[in-house]
Amino acid sequence: MIIFPKNYKIIYDLNSYYTIIPKLIEHYQGILNSGCIYFKSPASDGIIFFDDENIINGTVVDKNKIITGQSGIDLLLEVSEFKNYSISVYEISQDVVTFWANLNDNSILKKEYTIKFKDLEDLFKAYQAEKLTGFFEVKHCEKGHYLFFFLNGHIIYSTSKKLKYDLKEDLSVLENLKANCIADNEKNDLYFCVKGIPLDQKTFTISTTNSNDSLPDKNIKIEMHYLEMVQNLMILFEKYFI
Repeated sequence: MIIFPKNYKIIYDLNSYYTIIPKLIEHYQGILNSGCIYFKSPASDGIIFFDDENIINGTVVDKNKIITGQSGIDLLLEVSEFKNYSISVYEISQDVVTFWANLNDNSILKKEYTIKFKDLEDLFKAYQAEKLTGFFEVKHCEKGHYLFFFLNGHIIYSTSKKLKYDLKEDLSVLENLKANCIADNEKNDLYFCVKGIPLDQKTFTISTTNSNDSLPDKNIKIEMHYLEMVQNLMILFEKYFI
C-alpha cells in the first residue's frame, strides 16, 4: 500500500513503455520544488520521490512484498520498460516530501495498545503535546482500519480502509471512527499502535543505461502508429472526396 497526498496532480496516464523515466524526473525536478512519480498497474504500484536536486526514496509494492530505497528505484526503472505502468506526476510540498518518502521503510514502532475510544482521545492529546512526527494505526473490529498522520504534533492527514486510503485533511475520519465505536457500544477494543518517522533525508541515484538501450524500438513503434493513422486518413479522403 502506497499512501501519499494527491492534491496536486501535474500530469497523468503516461504509459511507462513510451516514457524515459530518468528524463521525466529530471524535467520535473526543474519545474517543481519537490514531488513524486507514481507508477500503477494491476499487479503492483511504485513511487519515486524527488526534490529539485535529489532522488530521496523509492518504493515498489505488490501482493507479497515491499521493496524500498535503491533496490526499489532500480526495480521500477527496469520493469517499467515492459510492464506498461500508468504514470502520474504529483507535486508535494518540500515541507512534507521527506515525511512521505520515509513512510514505508523508516517508520519506527514506538508503542502498541489495546484500548477504548475514550483512551484514544487522551493518546491523541498526549502525542500532540509530545510533537509526534509519525502516525497512528487504529484497527476496529475486522474491517475498520484507520491511519492518522502527524507532523510536529499536528494532524496533517488521516484516512481509512473505507476511503480506500485516500487522504483527508479534516477530522471526518476521526468522527467516523468515533461513530462506529458508539454504534458498537464499545464492545470491541481498539488495536492501536504509534510509529515515528525520522525526517533525515537520504539520496539515491537513477541509472539511464536501460532506458537508452531500448529507445530505438520505442521510436519505431511510435512511427508505425502515426504511419497507420495517415494511411487511414488517406483512405477516408479518397472515399468521400475523390
